[in-house]
Amino acid sequence: MLSRQNTAPQAVIFDVDGTLLDSVDMHAMSWVDAFHDYGHQVRFEEVRRQIGKGGDQLMPVFMTAEEIDKYGEALEAHRGIVLKERYLPLITPFRGVRALFERLRADGKQIALASSAREDELAIYRKIANIEGVSRYLRGHARAARRREPGPHDRCR
Repeated sequence: MLSRQNTAPQAVIFDVDGTLLDSVDMHAMSWVDAFHDYGHQVRFEEVRRQIGKGGDQLMPVFMTAEEIDKYGEALEAHRGIVLKERYLPLITPFRGVRALFERLRADGKQIALASSAREDELAIYRKIANIEGVSRYLRGHARAARRREPGPHDRCR
């Protein structure tokens, strides 16, 4: 039988977008704008429901395979530029993120971030959330997240 003392977690893994940062709407708007710039009219609400997926999983909801082959990479790169130029300044951390991280560290917990964001984007997010130096990034997670099979958490969205 396991005792409660032996089952305490040693580490905590946090998603970033929508968990630490109030960024989901900004990501959705950047996709809406990028799709528009490429001639696709998509509704904010429809895109917002897809946030949390990587671009490779989001684009097929709104584009044909032929369109993705033709200009999917360019559209996704453009979306990144739109996010940085138009919406990044509007992203804010949820209240208490730094205090939570400090408490976890004081309790001896390791803190890791799991995100589909690129490393350069994640560095910016860590700065926005004021958690630089108190967390680490799980390398390779972005690629794994995009290839993974849907889990129970996906059905809760």
